[in-house]
Amino acid sequence: MNSTYLPKPLGRAFLSLFLSLLVSTEIASCQSVTQPSASHSKVTSLTLDRAKKIFDAPSSLSATANFRPSAPQDLTLPERGRKDQPEGRNDTAEDKEYFLVAVDNTSTREEVLARLRSLQAAGLFGCRNGIDMIMEHYEAWCFFVTRAALPATPAIPAAWSKVIGNDLPLFAWLLAGYRVDNIGRPLEPVNQLNLPLVPLAVETEKRFFLIQERSPEIIFAADTSVRLPGVRVFELRGIPITERFIDRTMNEFVKNLDDSFKVDPIAATPVLDQVIPPHEEWYQRAFKPSKVLGPPYYELSTYLVKWYIGHWRPLTHPVGGVYIGDDLISEVIPSLDPNFRPQRSAGPPYIWVHVVQTITRAVGIKGTYEEPTTEESAKFSEPVQKAFRQALKISCGNMHGSMENGLCVLTRKEESNVSE
Repeated sequence: MNSTYLPKPLGRAFLSLFLSLLVSTEIASCQSVTQPSASHSKVTSLTLDRAKKIFDAPSSLSATANFRPSAPQDLTLPERGRKDQPEGRNDTAEDKEYFLVAVDNTSTREEVLARLRSLQAAGLFGCRNGIDMIMEHYEAWCFFVTRAALPATPAIPAAWSKVIGNDLPLFAWLLAGYRVDNIGRPLEPVNQLNLPLVPLAVETEKRFFLIQERSPEIIFAADTSVRLPGVRVFELRGIPITERFIDRTMNEFVKNLDDSFKVDPIAATPVLDQVIPPHEEWYQRAFKPSKVLGPPYYELSTYLVKWYIGHWRPLTHPVGGVYIGDDLISEVIPSLDPNFRPQRSAGPPYIWVHVVQTITRAVGIKGTYEEPTTEESAKFSEPVQKAFRQALKISCGNMHGSMENGLCVLTRKEESNVSE
């Protein structure tokens, strides 16, 4: 199992300065219903300008050029967010509030849309280091711009609704994050706790709005509770949660996952040429014919296996509580005393596991790799679940555990069987 992660600084470049100046000049003449007061000391700016700044930043890593992420599925337009933080310092980012700015001039609106489409066509850009505040390790993140269709009753901030009125919001342009490996291949969307969505523009039936950001006069408290997907996989019944026993258990499980994932139709192999964060294993099938979808499709697919155990966090940690389902697996130590040690564990005696399935496919090896349809994704899910269950069953047997309702139960007797 890997225990360190030291990715390199990242980034990328180039968009038209002419468009930037043209749009900025026109926006200065736009009237915003929610324009901040002139007495406010903070300078306002467009989130689109922030996206351009990220795009123009120099880069030492080029993400997969022909990958086009789709819009985030859990889409709630934020009324406030964080300004782009210094590399690796999520907790120092300055809060921002978002306001709508109407763009009613037709030619300006077309210029802005052209600029947004150019960013969208770029795929992943502006790659950089970031800290996962949940798992507390460094990750490589890239940005992308996407146009997301809004539901019939979209969840938009109340202040925006007052500006839009009875006009129906149809689309939102967003700046979002995607996690990549050390050579730029897509892994998973970035958790929005670490890198929140940034709204760039909103299209309604009749009008077009850009988003303006400014520092709030009131600092809002952050939500410190996080819910992660995952399932209970191992129960350590009566066994002390020691690093030695956890490592033995997961090494056995990962060994059998290696065998299960390499079988058709998944046909993915472990990633061994990159440094991987602790508590993760990566499997990839890169630019090869898809055995799931068949001709003419090629795939660039990654399967992240993440696992979690209950633990405590410092009282000053920005993430106070982490849940998987109803299980509280991580919480802050209720004391400022650095020598304080809680008498109980931070969570139930389980090991939780989550498999993140990132599937992209293209027509031909040199085509554009896009995320599959819902029907196509379902074709991958069944063999992945089968491989997971098979690896768990074999691992549980090898460790002399017992399967109970899909959970491998290990007891003190089994602990002695895997001890030296």
